[in-house]
Amino acid sequence: MRLAHAGRLSHYVLASWIGMMPGTVMYVYLGSLVNVGVGHRQRTAGEWALYGVGLLATMAVTVFVTRLAKKALAKKISSSETGHKPQGL
Repeated sequence: MRLAHAGRLSHYVLASWIGMMPGTVMYVYLGSLVNVGVGHRQRTAGEWALYGVGLLATMAVTVFVTRLAKKALAKKISSSETGHKPQGL
């Protein structure tokens, strides 16, 4: 089986790292919320609001990056099938 090679290893590593970061941050954030929930100190309403906003922002970035990656991948695949190089990628 031959794999298509269209770029440098460094580009692949960088793109993979960038693509994994939102999910990793979200999982770390959720883990920190569990830690906050079992803590002995009472949290203020403002702290809980900030935790909620942070969670929503993290989820929004995760969805945004996922959609952006899917769109770029679909564009790359369609250009590979037609033989044209996509502009802007």
